[in-house]
Parts: sequence; structure tokens; C-alpha cells
Amino acid sequence: MNASPRNEGCTGCAISREDRKDEHVLKILAYGGTLRLKGNWVLHHYVAREGFLGWLALQPYEHRGHLRELTDDEGREFGGTLKAVEQALHAYWEKEFPGDPLEHVYVVFFSESSKHLHLHIVPRPKSFRDLCVHATAYSEGKEIEDTTEWPYGWRVHLANKCCQFPDRYQKDEQKTKKLIEFLKTKLPLA
Repeated sequence: MNASPRNEGCTGCAISREDRKDEHVLKILAYGGTLRLKGNWVLHHYVAREGFLGWLALQPYEHRGHLRELTDDEGREFGGTLKAVEQALHAYWEKEFPGDPLEHVYVVFFSESSKHLHLHIVPRPKSFRDLCVHATAYSEGKEIEDTTEWPYGWRVHLANKCCQFPDRYQKDEQKTKKLIEFLKTKLPLA
């Protein structure tokens, strides 16, 4: 197992070392940058097209492909780190959106786009419930399935692609920088 954030071609490693030659890293830096958390963890705002304000990504600083590859220390740190991030996200939401509390914070590990372990931390405020009730899956512009029976977490993802999200939850550089600055005050930094 490589214990260095320097695997050539690995987007996660480029994020860990803030490699300014990587286009993905440049976008993350524009959206507030990365937070090097206590232990072996890096947090940043998710910047892909389908993300929205508060959708974060947590990854180990060093290259790991799967949870099973974490060291014992990293494994012990993981739960506490995830708990601290969720608490900080709730605190931000209470401060910025007091009338729309977070009902859930989803944590998802896909491991499809990057070979570097990264977990998506996706907030779901109360208002997303109504937004997601009628979200429908589309393929090449054609409706393919009614999603009303799908879990809310997946419908949030779909609604973000095909519905108009409220402006306050659209991500942009200014909003995500504000969130990252807030998180700096709430999380244990390295």
C-alpha cells in the first residue's frame, strides 16, 4: 500500500497536496480550498456539476483506495472526524438557514470517479423533502422511471440535476468559501 499522497494521476492525491496543475484542484481552491483536519483527513466542498451548497467530500490525506486500507489509527480517527464534520454542518445550517433545519446528512462512498477513497457528505434540509417528492430519473432527455418510492437521498441527487433548486442552496464560490471559513472555526485542524 502506498502511504503517500503522490500517486501520479490520482485526483485525490492531487487534492491532498493541492496540486495547482490539476484543473479539479483549481476549482476546489476557488470554492474555498481544502481543510487539512487533525489526523489524516482532508475535507473540501464537492465541486462537480450536480453538487449543491454543503455537499462536502472527506478523504484520507494519504492514498487509500478503500476503507479496508485505512491504518488502525486512521480507522479510529474516522468516526470522530465524520461526527465532527456532521456537527459543524448542522451548526452552519442553524446559523445560515434557521427556518430550514437539516433533517439528514447522508454519507456515501461510491468509489467510481477516483481511486482515492472519498466519502460524500450530503446535507438534506427539511425543504428538500417537497423538492424531491416528484423528482424523476431521466436518460437522454426521456423520463425513464417514477422515483417517488426511491430513498430521499437519491432523489436529492436527481432533483439537483433536473429541478430548479432554491437559489440559497445553489453553490457558488462566495457561498462555499463562507461555509469553508465557518468549518475552519468548528473543526479540529492539523
